[in-house]
Amino acid sequence: MKSIKVITLFVLLFLFGTKVFPQKIYEWRNIDRSGIYNETNLLKAWPEEGPQLA
Repeated sequence: MKSIKVITLFVLLFLFGTKVFPQKIYEWRNIDRSGIYNETNLLKAWPEEGPQLA
């Protein structure tokens, strides 16, 4: 019975421990700080009146 509790504890620690440390880290100017983003459909220039308010 004790081994089931120990196994359950390890499984729960593993499941909750992986959520604490996210895989993607967003840093200033992208991950390698190059300022290059792989996004698509971005504006090339801002409109004269600026962006629309949300």
